Amino acid sequence: MGILKSIPPSSFILFMFLPGYPPHPFPLSRHLPPLGEGIAAAYGEQFSAPGDVVIDTFGQTPRVALELARTGRRVIVANNNPILRIALRAALDPIPAKTLRAALTRLADSRLANDRLETYLRRVYRSICPDCKSAVEVDVFHWEKESLAEKSYYCESCHEEKTRPVDVADKELAARFPARGPHYHWAMDRIAPPDDPDRQLIADALEAYTPRALSVIFTITHKSNALNFDPLERRAIELLLLMAYDEGSSLEGARPRTLKPHVRFRERNIWLALERLARDEAWQSDGGPAVKFVSLAELLSDSSPAVVLHDGSIRDLAKAVPPKSAPCMITALPRPNLVLWTLSTAWAGWLWGEPSARAMRQLIRRRRYDWAWHENALRSGFSAAHPLLAKGSRLVTLLPEAEPGFAHAALMAADGANFTLIRHALRADPSEAQFVFQPDALAAESPNDLEAAIKARAEESAFAVLRERGEPTRWNILGGAIFISLARDHLLRAAVDEIVAEPLNFVTDTVETACLNSRRLVDLRADEHEGETVRAANVWWWLSFPGDAAPEPPFADRVEHAVARALAAALRAESDSAMIERRVCESFNGFSFPDGNLFRRCLESYGEEKDGLWRFRAEDNPMERAGDFERIVSNLGTLGRRLGYSVESKRSDEIVWQNPAVGSPAYIFNVSDSAEIARYVCLPAKGQAGPGGAHRVVVIPGGRAGLIDYKLKRDPRLRAAVAQGGWMFLKFRHVRRLLEEPMLDRADLLTVLSRDPIVEQSAAQLPLL
Repeated sequence: MGILKSIPPSSFILFMFLPGYPPHPFPLSRHLPPLGEGIAAAYGEQFSAPGDVVIDTFGQTPRVALELARTGRRVIVANNNPILRIALRAALDPIPAKTLRAALTRLADSRLANDRLETYLRRVYRSICPDCKSAVEVDVFHWEKESLAEKSYYCESCHEEKTRPVDVADKELAARFPARGPHYHWAMDRIAPPDDPDRQLIADALEAYTPRALSVIFTITHKSNALNFDPLERRAIELLLLMAYDEGSSLEGARPRTLKPHVRFRERNIWLALERLARDEAWQSDGGPAVKFVSLAELLSDSSPAVVLHDGSIRDLAKAVPPKSAPCMITALPRPNLVLWTLSTAWAGWLWGEPSARAMRQLIRRRRYDWAWHENALRSGFSAAHPLLAKGSRLVTLLPEAEPGFAHAALMAADGANFTLIRHALRADPSEAQFVFQPDALAAESPNDLEAAIKARAEESAFAVLRERGEPTRWNILGGAIFISLARDHLLRAAVDEIVAEPLNFVTDTVETACLNSRRLVDLRADEHEGETVRAANVWWWLSFPGDAAPEPPFADRVEHAVARALAAALRAESDSAMIERRVCESFNGFSFPDGNLFRRCLESYGEEKDGLWRFRAEDNPMERAGDFERIVSNLGTLGRRLGYSVESKRSDEIVWQNPAVGSPAYIFNVSDSAEIARYVCLPAKGQAGPGGAHRVVVIPGGRAGLIDYKLKRDPRLRAAVAQGGWMFLKFRHVRRLLEEPMLDRADLLTVLSRDPIVEQSAAQLPLL
């Protein structure tokens, strides 16, 4: 939570992007928005005061409520998914570890025939260590192409974690659980009865489980339902069962997009997973100060900080809370998530029976959730929230995964629900967005020709963004900038009012057509799209006439410069990466916030981390680097004269080796202590081979090699300029190495230069030396 202390309200800059710390995991967090820590608190400090009611409109992460309550706010979280509410409450109101252990112990001690349940469950994961022949309990079985392949386990006899191929006994044990056995029919019947038309929809959810996993889930759920728990223990066992359902699935990674497991997937030991979870409560929340968990009536009558987890949507909440109660709403927006909705339906049925699943099945009847549908759903939520906001209030929407369609849908939904966009921050790689709106009562004023107005605004916005950034740009930034401009002009609202069906699709098609047909813009399509009819989202965009770009350095070079400045500031007060990133973001606004990966590459090029704090690498300390620069310039002069060239230098960063025999340059070296190479290779006079066929070489510190490689991969214009100009790159240390080659002559120079490439190269990569 360091960002809460380090970002005072007075430091906010209009449109500044607020980076957060890596989020602490909580139950089911892999299915939900990965909102960085500290972001919600920072916005809460700016737009509300202690004691204020702040509403989390969609309740997608406990981070919002935790951070706001810890800074003195009263927080109402609206969420109509009972499965997510279990996870949210665990983070907001953690269950003590002793209660988790007590509930699991009672479950373990229940009887299954003549065995304790725990004994039976451990047997279904038993195996033999092939190295010592001892019995072991497998932690993970690895499947490949629907067949058991390997097992991972800890061998008590060998005192070692191991992964070994499965044996015949392992396969025979797995075969004891038929694909359509009693456990499968129980799992289906708990969600939808045999004659229900939704039953086939549920079958997809069961594809995410192996037969053995379903059998274990059936067993522990059935036994837990037969036990009498007090209310807190019932909460504990339901939370543990929910985590077992998630851990027991074969779906891998964050926010899985399909219910079908990968070709290679893991089958986890569900009982071992439950034992690990019951050891302590740390996995439930971030370990910060506890928050007060109260009823809605208590929260509205008492100004002390607290949290309410409302059982229902924002539409339901609007009926229970007085109008204009909240000066602020802060929420991480949900995205279409058919996998989570389908699993939630199944899990609700398993936990509470078919009626609970029936109430949720409407979520999964629609098999395709596109952005047009999602825009309409978000707009409905925003419209319901509108009456709850007080005069002068703010709606803050956070999109930690802001792919273009999602960001565009959010902007249209808010504008269409009578919210005016007043602040925006957008960045790419990974795509993130932060929007601030204020409620209004303005009627949409549709232009005479809405399509023409959108096209004109789209082209003008795209041109302005490319001119300002000074480099080719992907659609997540360009399209976002266009939709932001349309929202600020309320053209999105006009489209919602004028277009009856799917206004988002109408605006998206109009915007893409405007850009693809513009004479001022050009798409730099990737090789794999050459000759195809290309969508705007699949290409890089640039100016048809690069001379139209602003005179400033390209965006990536400005980011690099800002990172170096921020590290220089860290010489006075060492900072963690989030603090340095915040300082860098303060140098930018609007549509040009540093990409997360670009920032990281720059930071790693100049800095080093120790104990969580960043500082300049010793060789990149400004004083040390300045001296190194002068020595390299001198070394190049010495080397050129030794090889029989006359050496000239009209600028401090340029060394020319003239060939006296022909009176023309043989080599032109540009010495740089940064990776800001566009100033050399992209100038019209320099983006070609040197005069008289001279070899063009940029000389850089070795620590810049990876950053240059990254810039070349992200900028097709820069990549083309390097290739067309035959540019080569030489490390500082390579210059020193050349001076140590006593037998070096002109004929051998290029061969020697190629001995030490900056990066590993594929056959198609540029000749980085």
